[in-house]
Amino acid sequence: MENEPSRIRVFFTTMILSYFVTDLFKILLAKQLKRKLTVNRIRFIKKGIGIILIVCGVVLIVKGFIPKDRFDIESRIENIAH
Repeated sequence: MENEPSRIRVFFTTMILSYFVTDLFKILLAKQLKRKLTVNRIRFIKKGIGIILIVCGVVLIVKGFIPKDRFDIESRIENIAH
């Protein structure tokens, strides 16, 4: 930005406005979603997120303990795609 005050102002104004518009959009979506969320649906979503977090944690732990040459998941994924 070459430290020009006008460019810096435009940048920060744009960033603040984008955050504001995003927050307004989230508020509108939350109001619509509130009508559809029941206690059972919230429990189901929480259990699903918990399972996803556990799986991701186990993958990270396994990747930390097994040497990369024995457990190279990226190359296996690439081999499946081809």
